Amino acid sequence: MLIYSCWYLLLTTTIWFPDVYNLTEFLYTADNITRYPPQVLWSIKLAVFLVFLPLTLVVSVPTKALLHTVTITDVALLVGFALGLFYLSKIFWNFALRSYTSASA
Repeated sequence: MLIYSCWYLLLTTTIWFPDVYNLTEFLYTADNITRYPPQVLWSIKLAVFLVFLPLTLVVSVPTKALLHTVTITDVALLVGFALGLFYLSKIFWNFALRSYTSASA
């Protein structure tokens, strides 16, 4: 749900900017950062890190669960981000639909 919400937020912008359909390439590139644990990325500025935090959470929490080192804080953070981004993507979609004009005559 977390990755779906990230994709949905970015691709909703194609309502206003139809030529940016290639944002999926950005998402594939951003997904590559999930190869690294979040602790490696702490030195990056917070604004940039918050973009990649959901992606690193998607990888790190299940890995910690497999290693039996997951904490309730990790799970709560993952679930909180997933629900928050899902709600935000729904609000953004409804906002974008208000400015949508059909291509039909």
